Amino acid sequence: MSVVNHRCAVLGKPIAHSLSPVLHNAAYHALGLDDWAYDRHEVGEDDLDGFLHGLDPSWVGLSLTMP
Repeated sequence: MSVVNHRCAVLGKPIAHSLSPVLHNAAYHALGLDDWAYDRHEVGEDDLDGFLHGLDPSWVGLSLTMP
């Protein structure tokens, strides 16, 4: 397993239904971007500021969704 240097995610509430991680990670794999990962995080409106302030430099992209 490679070290993840580039992190991305989709944020929303609820978020468990999102297929974005599956699609993005398949694309990263197909393109040989082994140090990239895309995840989902359940973050509501009231939690967004705290989440954003907790990100480190490995975070390179976020998407927002709504139900």
